[in-house]
Amino acid sequence: MSDYKETQKAIFVDKTLDLLEELPEFCGAFYDKKQLRLAPKTQYDYATKMKMFLHFLKENYEQLDGIAIRDITPTDLKWVDSQIVANFITYIRSRTARSNSIAKNKVSTADNYIACVSAYFSFLVKQKQLTENPFLGIDREKKKQKKIVYIEEKDQGNFLNTVTTGHGLSTRKKVFYDKTQMRDICMVQLLMDTGIRLSELVGLDITDVDLDGYALHVQRKSDKAGTVYFSGETKEILEEYLITREDFEPNPNEKALFLSSVGKNRGYRISGRTIERRVKEFALAAGIPNAAQITPHKLRSTYAMDMLRYTGSLALVQAQLGHEHISTTQIYAQSEETKKYEAREVRSKNIPHNSL
Repeated sequence: MSDYKETQKAIFVDKTLDLLEELPEFCGAFYDKKQLRLAPKTQYDYATKMKMFLHFLKENYEQLDGIAIRDITPTDLKWVDSQIVANFITYIRSRTARSNSIAKNKVSTADNYIACVSAYFSFLVKQKQLTENPFLGIDREKKKQKKIVYIEEKDQGNFLNTVTTGHGLSTRKKVFYDKTQMRDICMVQLLMDTGIRLSELVGLDITDVDLDGYALHVQRKSDKAGTVYFSGETKEILEEYLITREDFEPNPNEKALFLSSVGKNRGYRISGRTIERRVKEFALAAGIPNAAQITPHKLRSTYAMDMLRYTGSLALVQAQLGHEHISTTQIYAQSEETKKYEAREVRSKNIPHNSL
């Protein structure tokens, strides 16, 4: 694992350990039991949500009066039942709805709390410190089927033309683009040709690129290593970019594939925010219909839809995207099926013919 990935992992390990100092002993036991199975970021997320749940109990129920959160034991939680859990979920949903930035995700946010806190109770039941998990049987709201946002095949030419030429960018943005052209082309090409996540792109080191094998070695979710393959066209673009990488004046110790071009971070690993900004600028400049919604993740969706259309293999798309469960990949197949249904009248409406 690269220094960058080790550093990112260590950051969340440290944050989790600091948080565990504020939480009951059984939370530390949960961490010890799960640390080999859950990624550090996931562990931190679990601990954060358990802390929120315990604060909710202390603020709303007298059973924990006089007991510090750090001193709560499993015995102190025996009175928690499904009604209290339901009250907690209502609290989370109302709290989330007050935040305009994430209100649209309030259903999935509540479901995340259910999953995380329930995991602690299941652990305590298995350890025979509780007899039942009050989160079991709690209905999760059915999520609405998300509409997959991606760049339609007919619009990809305009988008890629803007990426490769800068056509349509403002004069000010074109100045920056002229200095980073090959880097930006390479980043977008990798996103659209491999379907890797933004975090995986940011985390790439030079040593993760195998030009002879047409492969990238990436760090997937849950710290799992993975390999994705790129086309001959992408290989040529990578070779060109690697020559120009020196123009970014890389720090002698910086191993990152993609580097920042300006400010104090010049010559160091590029940030995800910078990549997001560049992708959005290209989409808007290209004038594609859904430009305002295009992000690096939507380029991943574009890759997935293209792969499914050309190969017809959901299993292959799952493997390429690094999805642990094929149900996650299924949304692309459902979206494609919806498109097929919506297009059922296209031929009859547009091609002259005699009725049978």
